[in-house]
Amino acid sequence: MTLSGRTSAWSERVLGADHPSTLQPRVNLASAYVDAGQLSMAIPLFERALADSERVLGADHTFTEAARNKAAEATATLMGKRQDDAQ
Repeated sequence: MTLSGRTSAWSERVLGADHPSTLQPRVNLASAYVDAGQLSMAIPLFERALADSERVLGADHTFTEAARNKAAEATATLMGKRQDDAQ
């Protein structure tokens, strides 16, 4: 995750937060958090990438749709874990 985090930070610093190429490293970092089981870290990154993607690329762009799906999957997984923990 360290490499993904550095790549995301570099992209944002060099290209700017609104550059389309900055969105993918942020999603990659969020996906790495999902793979590590750290959903509470992943979801805010997915949500930020989704909001930025909607603003920069548009709501119907394929990247935006993919980010929306990944955010929804991570949220559903987290909600499922919380229900399991409550039982």
